[in-house]
Amino acid sequence: MRSRYSAYVLGCWDYLHKSWHPRTRPSRVSPTSTDWLGLTIVKASDNSVEFIAGFREGGKIKVLHETSRFAQADGHWRYLDGSYSVSEVGRNAPCPCGSGLKSKRCCGKQ
Repeated sequence: MRSRYSAYVLGCWDYLHKSWHPRTRPSRVSPTSTDWLGLTIVKASDNSVEFIAGFREGGKIKVLHETSRFAQADGHWRYLDGSYSVSEVGRNAPCPCGSGLKSKRCCGKQ
């Protein structure tokens, strides 16, 4: 999971495509204008990872809360699918980057 997050941060689209399970892999992974702010692993098991990732998109600070499922393919664990929710971070909420500051004083500063 951490490697896929890092690939999103660094824009390694080929890696993301290859790390997707063949059953659910899209034909192409396209670049985004998302600015990723931080990742927190909530819970992990053999085939799933629950995580929270903060990001900035369209000038708004948001949080992605996802439980990702993984399955083996060709001897490697691959991303299968996930259920998720996205919420906007309030100005007085803690910044999702992990700084401990309020969003308005950190990544949400305008």
